[in-house]
Amino acid sequence: VKFPIMEKTSVTSNFANPIFKELTKITGEAPQWNFHKYLISKNGKEVISFRSGVSPNDENFQAKLKLFLSED
Repeated sequence: VKFPIMEKTSVTSNFANPIFKELTKITGEAPQWNFHKYLISKNGKEVISFRSGVSPNDENFQAKLKLFLSED
């Protein structure tokens, strides 16, 4: 990659990183705390937002993750 992958970035407000602005626009949900999760389908047409309180082991999160990973 040719961009800083470990640099801090803003995820809300007018200073938000463009990717987070777009994810917020698409899902209607901006990150409110650490560990907010966005799942993006392989074709990029579906984006799902999961709040910080949702565990990565949550059944719904896992089901969507598996579905997105299995797409052709």
